Amino acid sequence: MQEREVVLTKREVEARLVPAGTEIMIPSDTFVTITQSLGGSFTVAVNGNLARIEGHNADALGKKPLESSFDTPEDGTVNENQVWEAMRNCYDPEIPVNVVELGLIYECDIQN
Repeated sequence: MQEREVVLTKREVEARLVPAGTEIMIPSDTFVTITQSLGGSFTVAVNGNLARIEGHNADALGKKPLESSFDTPEDGTVNENQVWEAMRNCYDPEIPVNVVELGLIYECDIQN
């Protein structure tokens, strides 16, 4: 995670207000402050609110989208370690702690 960074949006971008989850559109050429960039998504301060921008919209902030660090098994099996690692990439949008470290995930049960 970096220090806060003020950027100008490059295009209109979909975001979700934190914590309500209400969908908003942030117009092009809007100043936003990136407060957190962990797990492939961004938390931004805009117009007095916090909003979450998904990683696939990183270009709207002048950033590169995070590429998946997992190889899909050819046989289609699910690897429990990869599931745990993926969950460690899900961060609380207000604090820089992932959901596993927060203790919000108790177990991982893979069913075929």
